[in-house]
Amino acid sequence: MGTQGKRQQPWEKKTEKEPFKYTEEYIQDVLNGFFAPNSVKYNIDGLYVFDWESDKLLETKSGYIYEFEIKISKSDFKNDFKHKKDKHIILENKPDGDKYLPRYYEAIKRAGESFHKYADENPYYLATNHKRPNYFYYAVPTGLIGENEVPDYAGLIYVNEYDGIVVVKKAPCLHKEKYSDEQLNLGEKFYYNMVTWKNRAKKNEKKTKEVENKLLLELTARGHEKTYEELQEELNKTKWELDIERRNAVRYSKMWIEDSNFNKTFRRILYKEFPDTDWRAIDEKAYQKYRDTYLKERRDDPDSLNVNAPTALE
Repeated sequence: MGTQGKRQQPWEKKTEKEPFKYTEEYIQDVLNGFFAPNSVKYNIDGLYVFDWESDKLLETKSGYIYEFEIKISKSDFKNDFKHKKDKHIILENKPDGDKYLPRYYEAIKRAGESFHKYADENPYYLATNHKRPNYFYYAVPTGLIGENEVPDYAGLIYVNEYDGIVVVKKAPCLHKEKYSDEQLNLGEKFYYNMVTWKNRAKKNEKKTKEVENKLLLELTARGHEKTYEELQEELNKTKWELDIERRNAVRYSKMWIEDSNFNKTFRRILYKEFPDTDWRAIDEKAYQKYRDTYLKERRDDPDSLNVNAPTALE
């Protein structure tokens, strides 16, 4: 007679695993593992190092810059070529391509032909006079785009929901020039980026405080302000107690290791100085007493190397 599986009851809902939601921040974090940490000089997210904002930049200690363009949807990937034409012309850097970037012709349309004599040799509008990374990759969720959809000057990386990275297509070396920090003006860019994130942090802190005050007002109106304050106090007390426990655990662990190491060293001294004594048969209290005496003598005279026979063992 075969066994039957448990029949699902009408009130029992079948739960299905929700699909993993990829975000730009998640892929940025995963890409931190593209190189070993000790081989990276700079790890930059969302900064205008070149003529465009880079989702992720890694500069190795050898001076090569890897840029990662993160896309989490197919439409986002296609729009990159539609709305960032200048960027892709700079990356491709065709020697026989157009002299000017699309931005030049757009400026001509807005300002008229008279603009040409002012912008003809302006580096901003020339196609082959711009800095670019040494390597350029697209980083996308696994299977979002295929290798054949990526341009020749770019590589392709798949990122999965388990923090895994798979290099589907290795990026070609666009050039071997190494830019200095001064050439890229990184000092000034890092400073303003720091100021921007600092202001964002202050703004978020202010919003958090406003939400907390609003919650407290609502609880007060319902007569629960005392409960809220008690819970807050209990939470702070628990955090404080856990912090003390953590500190004690670290301290006692260090003390135990130091004591264990000392005992090993001390026993080697005893075996060497008193080879005729069977230390394994010695009472633990007598051993501890001699150990304490030895430590006291060492504190009083650190340069002394003489070990006298303990009275407890004579």
